[in-house]
Amino acid sequence: MKIHPKKHQRTSFFTFGLLLFLAVLSSISCTKTETNEDSFLSSPRLIVLLVVDQFRADYLLRYREHFLPARSLDGKPGGFRYLMEQGAYYPFARHDVMQAMTGPGHATLASGAYPYRSGIPLNKWYDAENRSPMYAVGDERFSLVGTTGEGPNVGTGPLNLLGSTIGDELKNAGGKSRVVSISIKDRAAILMGGTRADAAIWFDKKTFHWVSSRLYCPEGALPSWVARQNADLDKHRGETHHWSNESVLCEYSDDGTASFSKTYKSNGKEALFGPAGNELTQKAALEALKSYELGNREATDLLAVSFSVHDYLGHDIGPNRCEMEALTFHLDVMLSELFTEIDRSVPGGLDNVLVVLTGDHGVAPTPKYLKSKGFEAAVLDEKKLQQDAENSLQTLHGIPENGEWIVYSKDFNFFLNKEATISKGISIEDLENDLKRILLRNKNVLFAFSASDVLKNRLPSLMWERQIRHSYFPGRSGDVVAIPKPYVIDEAYETTHITGYTYDATVPLMFAGQGIRPGVYSTPAEAVDIAPTIAFLTRVLPPTLNEGRVLSEILTQ
Repeated sequence: MKIHPKKHQRTSFFTFGLLLFLAVLSSISCTKTETNEDSFLSSPRLIVLLVVDQFRADYLLRYREHFLPARSLDGKPGGFRYLMEQGAYYPFARHDVMQAMTGPGHATLASGAYPYRSGIPLNKWYDAENRSPMYAVGDERFSLVGTTGEGPNVGTGPLNLLGSTIGDELKNAGGKSRVVSISIKDRAAILMGGTRADAAIWFDKKTFHWVSSRLYCPEGALPSWVARQNADLDKHRGETHHWSNESVLCEYSDDGTASFSKTYKSNGKEALFGPAGNELTQKAALEALKSYELGNREATDLLAVSFSVHDYLGHDIGPNRCEMEALTFHLDVMLSELFTEIDRSVPGGLDNVLVVLTGDHGVAPTPKYLKSKGFEAAVLDEKKLQQDAENSLQTLHGIPENGEWIVYSKDFNFFLNKEATISKGISIEDLENDLKRILLRNKNVLFAFSASDVLKNRLPSLMWERQIRHSYFPGRSGDVVAIPKPYVIDEAYETTHITGYTYDATVPLMFAGQGIRPGVYSTPAEAVDIAPTIAFLTRVLPPTLNEGRVLSEILTQ
């Protein structure tokens, strides 16, 4: 075949160009692979896990425009908007459980395990062996440090939590990491900190001091940095504080008045229902950051902080009041100050830190508010429900010789007197079925199921079955559990969160810092996904019972 010289020349140029392009592409690919590998092998200096107790997903969406900017003109990081705009933001993450509450929520966030595996299905349950209520972090092996305590479970620790937390795994990977957990609530601090935390502290409302337990303070004395915090609290004991919405428009709150003004003592219970509670939590976090030199050593450290005030106040007034809006703005400032100090103190600043923020659960609007807007809402008295059910069971089966048929109920979990079934000659399953039928007579109970239903696969399909199986832990969950209709609230609270409905189970989730691809993500994300994602970024094993996924869509690797 005769080849035209010019055509051949063009072909040669084309071939050369193609080879050059492929070489350059190969070089770029190799460089990119090497960079990704380096990035993968480089862990953040510090993990900051932030949990806002009772933090509804819509708080960030409603109040966003009034938060501090992501970065100020001088480069100072903001609070929520820093995470929302410079991090990966899931507006609608979920706790996919039957009952969303504090103990189970914090256990899930730290362990990556649903309650049916973590062993923490409730804040409190009935211990049949000891015939008494059991607190989620009750652990008599470890007495309290910093206060004497009262009640049957004066010891505290993670005894009931099965498996490890992400902090435990950081320690298990060589022991050089430092892990510190802080919250006003003991169950939040302990379940986030796990077994191997260097420090886990929480607040004693009676003494108005930070305290801990012998697990974290084996010598029986609080760390010096905690003692300094307590000394500072004593110095300001009895001072009067004022809180109002003078700088907040409250334009997104339509429950009650558009303004408020409150006065409280610095060491009174009311102080924990407002900005002072978040301030003392933030101060403790800043002191821990400094005292342990977190983020300033070879290993990756973990600072876990749970802000409890939204939950305390929210139970009293609901999510649509001006106070909740003002409290969220105040927390925004607290977060900005915390991020600013981390940016200053950690080498490389926030770029070398991984910050994660989420909620342990949401909350329902108050029945009063809902009714005013035309919704069906109701209050259900659990104590009366228990007593009415007990009377009906006694009518059916007589009075047990050793007490009552229902020995305990909490959060619509009913625990039965199993010994009495033997003496009366009835099966526990028959007693469960009787109680289910009785509970369902109440117009505000949507569904009821029993331990036998779980064991024998007699659960309703789809969402109900999935949430029940994620949550039910035999022996700790009730023998019979009632699920209220939407917008039905236990009379013990103005409002609460003990369901798997959207308002209780949906929370925001944000990751920002090293290894994170910024953006707003609509892909599904769950509370169980946080621990394995942190584990991936820190190159340690996920916690023992983890069943979440690594949120790979937000990673730069």
